[in-house]
Amino acid sequence: MSAPAAKKRGLSSQAGASPAAKRQAIAGAGATKPKRLSPEDFVALSKEIQEIVSAVRQDKRELNRLVRLEGLCKHNNSRVAHAAIEASVGFFSQFIGTLHRESSTLALASSREKKADTTNAKDNQLHDAANRVLSWTRDRYQVYVNLLVAQCAGGAEADILCCLPVLMQLLSIETQAASEKASASIAQAEAAKSGGTKSKTQLASSGVFVFSGDLLDQAMEAVLSHTSGQPMAEAVTKMLVERYLAYPDLRYFMLRSLRRLINRRLESAGPAHDVDNVTFAANVLELMLRVPIPSKDGDLMYFSESIDKSTREKVKKDLRSVYSLAWFATVRLPHSPPDLRRMLGALPRQVYPHLTGLTPLVDFLTELFTKTSSRTDTTNASGVLALLSLDSIYILMLKHNIEYPDFYNRLYSLCDDRLPRLKYRARFLTLTDLYLQSPLLPGYIVAGFIKRFARLALTAPPSTAIALLVFVYNLLKRHPSCMVLLHRPSSTSNPGEDVYNTEEPALDKCRAIDSSLWELHAMRSHYSPTVSNFVKNFMEPLRRSSLDLAQNLESTYESLFEAEFRRKKADQVPVTFERGVGLLPKTGLLTLSFFQETDVAAPAFAAVAATEVSALIQSSIEATDKEALEAAERAIQEGNVSDLTDSEEHAGDAAGSDSDSELDEVTLRGLAPTLEVSSDEGAASDSD
Repeated sequence: MSAPAAKKRGLSSQAGASPAAKRQAIAGAGATKPKRLSPEDFVALSKEIQEIVSAVRQDKRELNRLVRLEGLCKHNNSRVAHAAIEASVGFFSQFIGTLHRESSTLALASSREKKADTTNAKDNQLHDAANRVLSWTRDRYQVYVNLLVAQCAGGAEADILCCLPVLMQLLSIETQAASEKASASIAQAEAAKSGGTKSKTQLASSGVFVFSGDLLDQAMEAVLSHTSGQPMAEAVTKMLVERYLAYPDLRYFMLRSLRRLINRRLESAGPAHDVDNVTFAANVLELMLRVPIPSKDGDLMYFSESIDKSTREKVKKDLRSVYSLAWFATVRLPHSPPDLRRMLGALPRQVYPHLTGLTPLVDFLTELFTKTSSRTDTTNASGVLALLSLDSIYILMLKHNIEYPDFYNRLYSLCDDRLPRLKYRARFLTLTDLYLQSPLLPGYIVAGFIKRFARLALTAPPSTAIALLVFVYNLLKRHPSCMVLLHRPSSTSNPGEDVYNTEEPALDKCRAIDSSLWELHAMRSHYSPTVSNFVKNFMEPLRRSSLDLAQNLESTYESLFEAEFRRKKADQVPVTFERGVGLLPKTGLLTLSFFQETDVAAPAFAAVAATEVSALIQSSIEATDKEALEAAERAIQEGNVSDLTDSEEHAGDAAGSDSDSELDEVTLRGLAPTLEVSSDEGAASDSD
């Protein structure tokens, strides 16, 4: 094949391929296994890449070498592909400006030739050749852009971090070239009308700003709709937020692009909750939650160098409105339950203060708040979402006059037996306490919440039971009309029956105001001493105006144990009502005066004490007799009759003391008529 034929074939390669086929071929280019290169091969390929870029930038006759550079951009070794992509932008950034200028020049020359009815064949051939070269180079540029977009949509994290900055650089160059082209066209039109030409200063001052939104849409859709089905990488999100969304003009156009992409995705015919849509929704939410808040004063740095003053004023004025519209579109996406919980937690404090209005969110929040979950749903996903939407519903009712007639009935239905073990129970109780602060609420509404929380406290863990009891205490103090629940002895004629209907969802029909707080009396015997001691507050006049709910919301088993463990112990523990003076008082015997008559343990203790006293007296008598006999034996051996006489007298005294001991035992039995001495000891006493 001859050189001219090869050149002609190179100029026309892939010219007739459809954009979808090109995109598919590019996406499949990186599917091959990465090739390992030696350092020498990598250096050689890097030099070739630099040589090709330098050649095509200096001489248009070397444009055919772009085909080789395109192949290196699709190389199966990521290092070579990244080097080729980063080097190619040097040529294409220069070509973009040339493309816009030459296309305008060729179009203008073509129109002039048609008007002049020129028949010069040589000029026509030159224009045709220039058009073919320009069209072929434009196709190469489009293939290069499609390659970058495909890498962002299906490549690895390193590929995205390489291709995304190149796309944003091309975006800036295209915007500047399109703005200059539009400004030149307007200036030429004005000059044609005025019959003269304008200076460069006048031309710049009369310029307009044209943003390349199509390229931005392609880049954003590729990054947010990654084909792996995985959420966007943290490094990619950080690059978008810190490097690009920091510019107010690019933030403005990115938010507009996001809204267009979301509307396009919602209008598609695919299923709403497939993997691609859920991944796209998660990535959009991640990006929206990290978008810098629009500043009222505006920023000084802009991404586009050609932005004019009028566009800056428009960006500064409409940025908050565009931010709000992007959020209104984001909430319509099919988010997963974890993403919904995350979004509902961030909306009230992070997003709402910067929106232009909340009316478009009414349907979204109302649907979440009214959706109920079945009793068999252990995860209670709908209940959690309704709980988290409480804050938003309250803001809508308070600041935007949105009416919700069944608000308290729905709030009451959320207080089921799954509440004490929910992760967000502290937040729910705080918001519920806020909703029930008004003293103008009807008594039956407040009574319903009091009964429901008291009933939940019966089976709740001790840490949550304390918070529920604090809630009940505050409601009773805040609404004195409900104090009747404490003082009503029985709600029906049958003591074991309660008129309060726990299964009734309507507060005006559950008859809580006709019931009584018998649950508090039952919790006096709670297994946790912290709960049982706290319930004693309800058995006395409620002197304190309110209790601190926030202090008890985050209580756990560990905190309760630490509180009990660190409690200061008393130095002396009381064990009796009277201080004893000894085992044998002045009366000579142990009496039962230390015990109350109703004490069950008194008779048994007295029996043991009497037995021990009798054994003590008996052993004392035996010891005395033994000493007297030993003294008599010693006197006989020594021949001392006087000592013997003293010993006999002493023995007689001992015998007398024995009879006294028998009288003492009789006296002891008389003093303790309930005392039952064993039959063996009684028989021994009779024989003595």
